[in-house]
Amino acid sequence: MEAEVSYTSILTALMLTSVPGSAMILYLRFRKAHFSKWDVTLLLAAFGMLAARLFLPVEILTVTHSVYVTAFYADFCGLLNRPLIGELPLAACLIILSLAGTVILGACRICRYQNTSRLIRRGKLTGYHPAAGKNLPVIESQFVTQACLIGLLHPAIILPSELHGNRDDIILHEANHYIHHDLPVKYVFELLCMVFWWNPLVWLISRQAGNMLELRNDFHTTAGFSMERKLRYAETLLAEARKQTGHRERNQALAGIGLDASESLLRTRIHSILNAPPGRQTLLPALILMGTLLLSFGVIIEPSSPPDGGEYYHVTRDSFFIDNGETYELYLDGDYVLDYTRILPDFSELPIYKKGDYHDKKIIFNLIRRYHRYPGPSGFYISSPLCQP
Repeated sequence: MEAEVSYTSILTALMLTSVPGSAMILYLRFRKAHFSKWDVTLLLAAFGMLAARLFLPVEILTVTHSVYVTAFYADFCGLLNRPLIGELPLAACLIILSLAGTVILGACRICRYQNTSRLIRRGKLTGYHPAAGKNLPVIESQFVTQACLIGLLHPAIILPSELHGNRDDIILHEANHYIHHDLPVKYVFELLCMVFWWNPLVWLISRQAGNMLELRNDFHTTAGFSMERKLRYAETLLAEARKQTGHRERNQALAGIGLDASESLLRTRIHSILNAPPGRQTLLPALILMGTLLLSFGVIIEPSSPPDGGEYYHVTRDSFFIDNGETYELYLDGDYVLDYTRILPDFSELPIYKKGDYHDKKIIFNLIRRYHRYPGPSGFYISSPLCQP
């Protein structure tokens, strides 16, 4: 199975993730019901597939079906292919600009995290907490205002010097983040934001994924709790949230995962813990999103600008000529179209096979599908009134 990346495959990935991604964001924004553990798991899986589709803007040559679009899209792709700096087209310049922004943003985040982490780890070691066969160090630091888990290789639970909630519940919450690998998942979405820093939808998706991680961790932490214990845990969330006002920017520098939450999310978390619905209310929206993203790997949206007047045909990767000694037989997608007495300049890149070598049309199709691609800002086409011999 061969795959390739082109500007049309990148545009396809962006378009086919924007529509279902925006719909899911709006659904979560206006959803009034609480979440169950099943809902949260489905939503995390859907957001994970969306991130994978954006990270893999590829065209799988053996399964991808081309969808040709005229009008605005063809003009836009033509603009992207126009030279901007010397022979460098606009599309290449935009990709270079995007990568430069990713490198700068990533370097700033890494430096900021290293400086903050160095200060935090100088705090007071108060003990260790067992989690998944590892003893996590518990450190108190005056440089944080919220409890959090930091460090992929050397994880540690960081507590502020002054706690307003129950200490045991806070430590258990952070330990469950480590047990269920929430920190690596958060870093994946952080990387997604760095790569697509210019796309506001990606930032919204990353934020919602972080919210779902917190909700899932709440369910893991309170599993087996009595209602009285759940109420105490909810009071801890409220007490820790009250002191976060004005400190969000400082907390975000940690690049960790902790108890910080907005007022609306906090309300949702508490109601979901205390009144978790038994149903699977997000099953249909999540399955629609995942199904759309899965099908998007089999589609690539390509531009097409038909000539003025006349019938036209798209020349795709399965198009070629057969030289029968007198004329050139043109085949489009395996179907014979017409004969040419000479090869026109528009079709000079198409492969030409001798009649004697043409034993099995399917063999030639497979060879072309494997080794040849003929993309273009406006495609190739034949105008019957103009091009027929």
